[in-house]
Amino acid sequence: MSYLDDNQIIEKKKMINKMKREIVYLENKRNHINYTNYKIRLLRRIRMSLCASRVIAPYVLSLGLLFGGFSCFEITPFFKDSIKNNLHSKKIFDSLGNISIESQYDNYDNSIGTITYYDRWVKEDDLYTRNIKTYDVDNVDENTILNVLNSPNSFNLDAIFGDKETVVTEKKNNLSLEEANGNPYWQVILYTEDKNDYVYTIESNSVNNSSSFLFIIVSIVVEILILDRRSKRSSFDYKKSIENIKKNYSEIKINELDSKIKIKKANYDRLVK
Repeated sequence: MSYLDDNQIIEKKKMINKMKREIVYLENKRNHINYTNYKIRLLRRIRMSLCASRVIAPYVLSLGLLFGGFSCFEITPFFKDSIKNNLHSKKIFDSLGNISIESQYDNYDNSIGTITYYDRWVKEDDLYTRNIKTYDVDNVDENTILNVLNSPNSFNLDAIFGDKETVVTEKKNNLSLEEANGNPYWQVILYTEDKNDYVYTIESNSVNNSSSFLFIIVSIVVEILILDRRSKRSSFDYKKSIENIKKNYSEIKINELDSKIKIKKANYDRLVK
């Protein structure tokens, strides 16, 4: 076993310290490169995200605007809406004194207010005929209608509502005694809506499915139109842009540096033993 003299020991210590400094320097350099590579990866992902957003932004924006447009008409695709249903009433009364009122939390079909005037039966040849005139009074309030009907000229409705009348001629072969002796009469049907009395109901599956299907169809048409327009007018090449980003933001390779550090550490360990 050989022993080192003082000069050799001093030289060995210098070599160990030098190698230690080199290892520290290389490790710091590697940490700096790792940090630099982290920033490069982050910037590369941001640039690629911006590039992708440039492609999909028109489609996302159009879907958002389309969804907002549907919502303006109280149509929410894919979600069942809570629908506010006001109380609707239907009142029927006539000149014979009959009256009936019914209500429901839903719209009535063909809810147009009318006055129907039934004329007296008249015999013509072998048939009995009478005219049935219907007047549209949807925008006329009930008190006005009653004032007209209760006036001495109550059956002269043509002068008041004639511009909105429809006439139907009813024909019969035979009449009952009551019909033969009957006088002309009128019947009024009025519809009202009470906005202070309401209930909420959940939209049905069929309505929601229909609105969702309509939204999908309209969305597909809009997206196709955007795609067609961009393919004809846009010079943007997504694939080429991504390739340029990868090229300009490539990471610094540290495999060679790691090998140097590994060798330095092995030599250092041999020296300190």
